[in-house]
Amino acid sequence: MLKIYKEFIDEYNFLSSKALNYSLLTVISQLVFTPIIILLITTKMSPEEQGYYYTFLSLVALQSFFELGLFTYVLNKSAEFFSDLQEFNIRFLEQSAIVKSNLAMLYRMTRKMYFIIAFFFLVCIGCIGLVFFADSNILEINHTQWVWLGLTILCAIQLFYLGLNSFLEGCGQIERMEKFKLIAFILSSITLITSLSFGLGLVSLCLSFIPRILKDVYLVHFVFGKEFKLLACTQNISSFNFMTSVAPMQFRLAISGIFSYLQYNALVPMVFTVLGPAQAGTIGVGLQVMSFLQQVLTRWTHIQQPRMAKLVSLKKFAELDTLVKGIQAITIKLSVLMILGFILVFSTLKAFEFQILDRMPNVVIFLMLIVAASAYGQVSIRIGYLRAFVEERAHVLSMTIAVVNVVICYALLELIGLYAVSCSYLFAILFVALPWCQFLVWGKKVELGQIVRLSVK
Repeated sequence: MLKIYKEFIDEYNFLSSKALNYSLLTVISQLVFTPIIILLITTKMSPEEQGYYYTFLSLVALQSFFELGLFTYVLNKSAEFFSDLQEFNIRFLEQSAIVKSNLAMLYRMTRKMYFIIAFFFLVCIGCIGLVFFADSNILEINHTQWVWLGLTILCAIQLFYLGLNSFLEGCGQIERMEKFKLIAFILSSITLITSLSFGLGLVSLCLSFIPRILKDVYLVHFVFGKEFKLLACTQNISSFNFMTSVAPMQFRLAISGIFSYLQYNALVPMVFTVLGPAQAGTIGVGLQVMSFLQQVLTRWTHIQQPRMAKLVSLKKFAELDTLVKGIQAITIKLSVLMILGFILVFSTLKAFEFQILDRMPNVVIFLMLIVAASAYGQVSIRIGYLRAFVEERAHVLSMTIAVVNVVICYALLELIGLYAVSCSYLFAILFVALPWCQFLVWGKKVELGQIVRLSVK
């Protein structure tokens, strides 16, 4: 991986070395901590508790129904406003009144919208979870209702800071954000591992969120506290209308966000209901591995999203294409390494007959999920390219693949068990999402005239 990383920087001049170093260290940390966490979950928790652990995570992911992908707009719009500014600090803000006014309006809108979103998430999801788990005996045994309420409170706080984090990333703070994400991830993983080791069960999940929230509080209120106070006090020079500026793209992002939940998080509660908590815990392990691999692959797109938006605002489309090709190169190489690494790890576990295999999906299900994760890495690059134009052309795609995924899984769940989950994921991503996104990218290139010029040459 280190060799690929070095070649990638040299060939594409991809990003500042520090930002990439932090991002790479985060990936390495995930590679180190994720197997340990999975091992502790499968050994320190009962099969039922394991099922509740992953079902909890799936239900708190319902925040996508409330946030509706607004962070993507905030990131791209702040990057557009910031393109005329050298650095996000008081000295440069004072030198550019128009940029400061635009950023101030976007900041106030972000803060207000995310406060409302977090409040409704806390009230609605907290109640939904209590109703969903109301008939379970585990509630009385482990005080799970209090764990659930604590988890929703922590997630609501984190949701509030999500918009401000996106604002900072758009304002050129990607290097510093990656640094603090790395620190927060390490502390969160250590907290989770320690809590699980002491047998705290589901409480460990709540405790693992605390370092992430402390990171957000420190960044917003201490590191950039003066800048945010200045923006809060800045008077408006130009008008900023939510309906005309945000709503056109946000409507499509909202559809994508809602159906993305159905695609990636609805299946564990579905398995929980149909096959029971133990089977939900088993597929939860597989989906956690798949989610981890997707995060590794999509990280390269995410850290370049502000740069892509800036290149679009400057109309440097050739440079944008070079950047996208670079991201595609690294994700393909990483995908190959992940598949080979999985085969090696699974073969080792099976050769030594580790009992952990009894709490994990079989090799076929795992391999199908990993191939789906690899395909999703390519999908995310194409969606990131389109969103750099402050457009959302993938909303119909999100609806389609979510429906396909849920329908296939529900239809086959009782017939073939957990194979239904892997089959539905693989078909929806590899045979629907990827071709569709490529078609959308070609359409955008035709609109820009790039494909026509190539054909003439």
